[in-house]
Amino acid sequence: MKKTLLYFLTTIITINLSASPLDELKEKIDQAIAKNHIAGVAICVGDSSGIKFSHAQGMSAKGGKTPMTTDTIIDVASVTKTVATTTALAILRDRGEIDFDSPFYKYLPQYSPKLESPATVRDLATHISGFNNSPYWNDCTGRAMVKTALSTRPPQAPRIAYRYSCWNFILLGFVVENITQQPLKFFCQNEIFKPLGMKDSSMGTPIANAENRYARTITTSKAGEISDPPARTIYADNMCAGNAGLFTTANDLSKFCRMILGKGKLGNTRILSEERIEELSKITFKDKKGNARTFGWNASNSPKNFSDKFIYHTGWSGQSVYIDLEKNIFAIVLTVRCSQYPNPAGERKIFAELAMDAMLEQKN
Repeated sequence: MKKTLLYFLTTIITINLSASPLDELKEKIDQAIAKNHIAGVAICVGDSSGIKFSHAQGMSAKGGKTPMTTDTIIDVASVTKTVATTTALAILRDRGEIDFDSPFYKYLPQYSPKLESPATVRDLATHISGFNNSPYWNDCTGRAMVKTALSTRPPQAPRIAYRYSCWNFILLGFVVENITQQPLKFFCQNEIFKPLGMKDSSMGTPIANAENRYARTITTSKAGEISDPPARTIYADNMCAGNAGLFTTANDLSKFCRMILGKGKLGNTRILSEERIEELSKITFKDKKGNARTFGWNASNSPKNFSDKFIYHTGWSGQSVYIDLEKNIFAIVLTVRCSQYPNPAGERKIFAELAMDAMLEQKN
């Protein structure tokens, strides 16, 4: 009996030691699904030339019967901040229509409070503006939220501390609209998504006639809904929110990442200048707690196998996009989050690391 048990344990250990990164990845995803953390996941890893590894597992909705794929259309929550709003601002900077170091209300005259120490556009984009989220959650309509946002003073002076706030990017979305004289969603569609061939990407609502590909994630009543409460409320009143509300796929986001790694260019299409890509990847704020930010992007806590020259952003609904400009590699992890479990970003980080290992194993 003891010999049989010893043989059994030795066999398990041997199997685990010889498991491939892909086997490990599948096991980790299975564990997350079994714990009701997520319903499914779509992963793409690649470089400036294209996708080198992709994997999908689980379902596109909790209790659903439609498998998750890299073409599943999913709400990416705060990843909107980088892919849409930050990129839109960078385009306007390339065109000379905005100065990131000017007071934000220069481009937002609707903002009514007079500030002795005004935050700049860059302060909002790096979350050191002094704004927080607290004054807005009690508003029941999008118009009421916007009115509050445009009439509330920040509780703290700018450039004192890092405080992540969706309202920084809601205000920045309005800045883009003022400069371009069109809704944020239309500008992003015409200047980012269409030129890059991101055919399944849109803001506010997912593309029409593709309901069988919509995912349903946390806090939504049905597939194809925005998970972020403020963004959902603002869009419901026919306005746009710069903090969340982008629907896209892992395959579409791969094109965006390739553009960043291509120094602003994908194929023959240039979206941003090389100078702007350099600015988006340069850390402009770092504190003693380890928070590090570039313009619009996070640069804290590099995952395993990434260099120090990397940027990323996460979305609370279960999304992460990692880009390493030195190693010329990106990793996209989109999960259908279905519970309020601790540290979801940490789990997605592990998925990204294992997916990169699996890609490297495939290459070898």
